[in-house]
Amino acid sequence: MKTIYARIMKRTKILMAALLISIPFIQTPAVTQSRIPFSNKNVFLSGANVAWVSFAGDLGPRSASSPNNVNFSRFQTIFQTVHQNGGNVMRLWLFTNGVNTPAFGSNGYVTGSGPYTIQDLRKILILAQQNNIGLILCLWSFDMLSEPPSENMTSTQLSNNYNLLTDTSYTMAFIRNALVPMVDSVKDNPAVVAWEIFNEPEGLAPPIAWGGYQHVQMSDIQRCVNLMAGAIHRADPSALVTNGAVGFFSITDVNPPLSARKSSLKTLNSISPDELKSITDNFNQTHRTDFTVPEMQAFMDKIASLTDYNYYRDDRLIAAGGDPLGTLDFYSVHYYTWEGAAVAPFLVPCSTWNLTKPLVIAEFMFSNLLGSNLFTNLAWSSIYPSIYSNGYAGALEWSYGSAGSSEKSETMQSLSSMHDDHPADVGINIVNQALDASVTASSNDTTSDPASSPLNITDGNISTRWQASSSSSQWVQIDLGKVDSIGRIVIYWAKQTYAEQISVEISSDLKNWSLLKSASQNSSGSDDVETFEYLHGAARYIQFQFTQPRNGPYSISEIQVYGDSASVDSIVPIHTVPTAFALSQNYPNPFNPTTTISYQLPSNAFVTLKVYDILGREVATLVDAEQTAGSHEVSFNGGTVASGVYIYRITAGNHTATRKMVLLK
Repeated sequence: MKTIYARIMKRTKILMAALLISIPFIQTPAVTQSRIPFSNKNVFLSGANVAWVSFAGDLGPRSASSPNNVNFSRFQTIFQTVHQNGGNVMRLWLFTNGVNTPAFGSNGYVTGSGPYTIQDLRKILILAQQNNIGLILCLWSFDMLSEPPSENMTSTQLSNNYNLLTDTSYTMAFIRNALVPMVDSVKDNPAVVAWEIFNEPEGLAPPIAWGGYQHVQMSDIQRCVNLMAGAIHRADPSALVTNGAVGFFSITDVNPPLSARKSSLKTLNSISPDELKSITDNFNQTHRTDFTVPEMQAFMDKIASLTDYNYYRDDRLIAAGGDPLGTLDFYSVHYYTWEGAAVAPFLVPCSTWNLTKPLVIAEFMFSNLLGSNLFTNLAWSSIYPSIYSNGYAGALEWSYGSAGSSEKSETMQSLSSMHDDHPADVGINIVNQALDASVTASSNDTTSDPASSPLNITDGNISTRWQASSSSSQWVQIDLGKVDSIGRIVIYWAKQTYAEQISVEISSDLKNWSLLKSASQNSSGSDDVETFEYLHGAARYIQFQFTQPRNGPYSISEIQVYGDSASVDSIVPIHTVPTAFALSQNYPNPFNPTTTISYQLPSNAFVTLKVYDILGREVATLVDAEQTAGSHEVSFNGGTVASGVYIYRITAGNHTATRKMVLLK
C-alpha cells in the first residue's frame, strides 16, 4: 500500500497519460491462470484485508487486570461476514511497528514474541478456521521506522527496529526467539495461507525513501526477506512465504520504453489541482501519513523516471542474505490510482510482468478507484472478475476494518459473485470436521496414563492424548455426526509412537465400508505427523486400523479431518459390489454387551458365521444361510456369557476368516 507512491508518478503520470494518449509499452500476451496452493487445492485468493482491529495491538502484552483486551468478537464478526459472502482469505498484520510486540531486551535484541502473542494468534487462527477463512500473516510494516512520536514510537523502539533491519545479529535474534517459535506454534493450523515478511518496505529505502521515516538500504530489506523466508521454510517446509510490494515497479524487470516515460512526464503538469489533492488525501488515508499536496507532487516528480526492478527475484534475495531457502513462493503487490491506468490489474494481464511465480493483488480500494477521474467508466462489480480473468492469483480489497458501509457492501457483493461464478477456484474447506466428534477405540490404557481417553483424539488440544493398552493391532473410529466430504486427514502421534501400517476405511451407515487410504509410515508424513491428502471421500464414519507399532503401544494426540471443496449437499454414498472377500474387526471392541460384525462378499455364497469361546466351544451361530454379493453386518449380544476373549469365524464358499473380540462387563 505504501510505495505506491513510487509508482505514484511513474504511474500517476501514466495516470493522465492513460486518459490522453495510448501507452505503447503495455503488451497483451496470452493470459495464463495462476493459483495459490491452499486447502488441499490450488485456489484464487478472493477476500479482503483485516488488516487489524487495533493497529499494532491485536497481539501481545496486557495487564493482569485487563487480560482480555483483544477484541476476538470483532474478529469473529469479520471472519463470519466474509465467509458468509463467499470470501476465502483475509490479510492480518502481526508485529507491524514493534511497539507492542515482539519483546525486546535492554540490549535491543529480540528475546521472544511477547507475552500472550502466540496465544492470541492461535485463537485468531482458530476463529478464522471455524469460519472457513484463510489468513495471510504479515510480520512487519514500513511503520516500524516511523519517526517518534508517530504511532507511540519511541527513540529506543526506533533504534531497536533499525538494528533489526540493518544488523544480522539483531535479525537472527528476532528469527530465533520470536519468528521460529511463532511458526512452530501455528503450523498445524490449516487457516495459515502464507507468511508475509513486510508490508511496503520500499518506502523505507532509496530510491523511494518516504519522508517521516528513518531510512535503510534496499539491500537491508532484501537480506531480511531472505533470512526470514529461509527460517520460515525450515520451521515449516510446507509454509508459503510472500512479501507485500508497494507497486509493480518493485516486483518486475519489465520497463516501459523511453518514449512512454517522456509522455508520462509530460502529463504531470496536466493533473488538475482537485485530482492531485484527491491523490494526496487518499494516500494519507491508506498509509496513515500526512503528505501535503506539494510534497506529493514532488514525490511523484521524483519517481516518474524510476526503472522497474524486481528486488525479490530468487537470485537477488539469495545474493543479499545467502540463504538458499530464503525465496518467495508467490509475489504480492498493491495497486492504487497513483500508479495509473498503465498498470491497473483489472486492465493489464498478469503475464505482462514476465514473472515466474503467481502474483496476488493484496491491496486495492474501491473508493480510491471509483472516486478517481482515471476510471470514469469503471464499475465496481467488474474489478474482482477482471483481476481473476487477467490471470492474477488473488484479489484483496483494502481494508474491511476501516471501510465505510458502502465500500463493505460492494466488497461483500463482489466476493459473493466470485464464489457463485467460480466455485471451483474460490471454494475451500479448512474446518476440522472431526473437532469434538464422538470417538471409540479398541482399547484405552488409563493405567499408564490416567488422563488417556479416545475423546482426546478430537478435542482440539495437542497436549492431550489417547493411549492404546497394548501393541497389538488397534483401531479408532470417528463419527463426524453427518455425511461430509473428506479431503485431508492429519494424525498427530504422541510420545514418538506410531504405526508402521495404517488403513483408513469410511462408511455412511456402518454397513457399507470402503477403503479410503492405506499407507506405510514415512510415505506421507514424519514420525510425529501423518498427513493424507487429496482423498476425495465422503462419509460419516472413519475407521483407522493401526498395525506394526513403533516405540511401544500406539498413542495419538489428535486426528483432524478436512473436507473437499465440493459441496457436501451433492455427496451421495456409493454402494458397490466388493471386489474381494473381507471380514472386518467387530465394532465396538471391547464391547458390552452388543457388537457389530461386518463382512463383504464378492459373489453369492452360503455363509456360516459362528462365535466360539477361547476353549473352542461354540457360543452362538449368527449366520447360516445363502447370501448375495455385497456388504453385510450382523450383531452379537454377549449378555448371557461371561467376560473374556471370543473368536468369530466365517465361512463363505471357499473363503474362511477368523478374528478375536473382547467382551468386558
